[in-house]
Amino acid sequence: MEWQQAHVSMRWIDAQEVHTIEPRLSPSIVGAAYEDESAQLDSYLLNLALGRAAELKGVNMLQREVTGVITDGAAITGVRTIAGDIPCGAVVVAAGTWSKAFTPWLDFPVPVRPMKGERLLLNYSGEPLPVLISSPRRGHMISRLDGLTSVGSTGGRDYDQRELFWGEEFDRQPTETARLELLQRAVDVLPDLESAELVQQLAGSRPLSPDGKPLIGPVPGWEGIFLATGHATKGIHLGPITGRIIADYICRGGTEVVPDMNEFLPDRFASFTDADFLPAARAVEE
Repeated sequence: MEWQQAHVSMRWIDAQEVHTIEPRLSPSIVGAAYEDESAQLDSYLLNLALGRAAELKGVNMLQREVTGVITDGAAITGVRTIAGDIPCGAVVVAAGTWSKAFTPWLDFPVPVRPMKGERLLLNYSGEPLPVLISSPRRGHMISRLDGLTSVGSTGGRDYDQRELFWGEEFDRQPTETARLELLQRAVDVLPDLESAELVQQLAGSRPLSPDGKPLIGPVPGWEGIFLATGHATKGIHLGPITGRIIADYICRGGTEVVPDMNEFLPDRFASFTDADFLPAARAVEE
């Protein structure tokens, strides 16, 4: 709350007020930080809307597999794809968990690895929750607008290194361990969910950097290529400001959106060789 209060209207409430807002919550709850405003969105529908809006603005969207970049000295002049070359003066690598694939083409170690996470969708017959709930070590609980209750999610703190970084690509395989863990967490917070029906278990991977912070900005040693990746669990949240920053770098050569960009610039990993991603993963919040 200490740093958030400067930007978000919020206050501490005691257990009595918590249960006045939502009596079904566990009697073990001792208090909460209450924010006056919050929101939810469907990230799939958001992406469809963004794509449609871009097309209405005249953007030509090509879905092709990239196989390399075209350069002239230190300048980027295009992108190679399986369907031919595309000339351009700027390239933004926003490839999420697959961003590491650009490493050999750029001679720069893009330090991003996939961090697995899982969540559940429940059919709960009770009245929708009047608030969005985020509980330390127990994750989120949201009554979605489609009528389902979202419970989740697992992150780095829930897995050993072998399970957390399963392979090099997107892992969509749900696990029994995560299902049982998430159900127990949910019941701990809202005991009435014991009667809920499990509708769907979702699994996927998120792009994680060694220090848990995004990589946003120019790639060192190159002109015209930028990274916008490594956002871990905050990709949708930080998407708009990331786009604004990257647009500033491309159009103006720098940005003033964030007063100090040093902790997000890719050049902080210029001498990167290898790292233990586990500490960063264990510190990830939903």
